[in-house]
Amino acid sequence: MAVIYGTGAGVENLNSLYTTGKILMTVRQKFILPTSVVVGDRFILARGLSYDSRILSIIILPHGGVSGATGGTLGFYQYSRDATAKGTAVTTTNPEIALTEITTGVDETVDAKDVFGTFSLATARTSQVDLLSSLSVENFPKNIGQLLGLSSGRDTPAGAALVWESTTAFSATANTSIGFVIEIDPSTQG
Repeated sequence: MAVIYGTGAGVENLNSLYTTGKILMTVRQKFILPTSVVVGDRFILARGLSYDSRILSIIILPHGGVSGATGGTLGFYQYSRDATAKGTAVTTTNPEIALTEITTGVDETVDAKDVFGTFSLATARTSQVDLLSSLSVENFPKNIGQLLGLSSGRDTPAGAALVWESTTAFSATANTSIGFVIEIDPSTQG
């Protein structure tokens, strides 16, 4: 007879997430899209994340199609200690300026800002979809630091931010909303 473990338990059989259960963090975000979105606009899904945290799911809730919104990436940024990152002062109306790209610890093919790949809002969704469902099995149990090739000791004081970045310009009807639910394992420790 064989003993068969699920995807996570076979790789990390000591982590209580896969054995006895564990308390997870859930972040719910709802964005009222601006009527004009440009390439490079960033929407912060979760922030203050340790490199030891693991993103378990990024669920996009049902929504109407958004014409022209064919490209967006999911990945990580960090907050800059420099309040004038990219030459513009950080304000309460423009806090995303402080987001800077994370330099990964692996080869140039790994880009922190699109580590989870791309997705589209152009087609309406009638049910919720986990945007990580297509993530390869070998990447599934990895924490943020492992995905980026970084050690957990490299955390920044403000932590990492999970960000959706628009890769296409599009126009949205007034009051168009997009909702996300992000499930996070706060640490890979058992």
